[in-house]
Amino acid sequence: MKAQKTILIPFSGGLDSTYLLYKNLKEGNFVIPLFVKMPNNINQSKKAIELQQSKKIISLFKKQFPLQLKEFLIIQSNMHSPRYQIDVWC
Repeated sequence: MKAQKTILIPFSGGLDSTYLLYKNLKEGNFVIPLFVKMPNNINQSKKAIELQQSKKIISLFKKQFPLQLKEFLIIQSNMHSPRYQIDVWC
């Protein structure tokens, strides 16, 4: 039996990060997905859609793996300031 690990996964809601999340949950690992919001990004509407879709995916996985997926970290980054805002979405 493999030892459970706690893994932080940069999560965009795309195919690669969704597969990585699923694979680690199936292996019995505790997973913390991390989404980074960049307000200086040129296409803000695309980033908002990515976040909305990511939350939907996380909700589905949370139903299937409630003990292994406890939180979804969202970091608000500002390129012109060293400050970050971290939100936890469950």
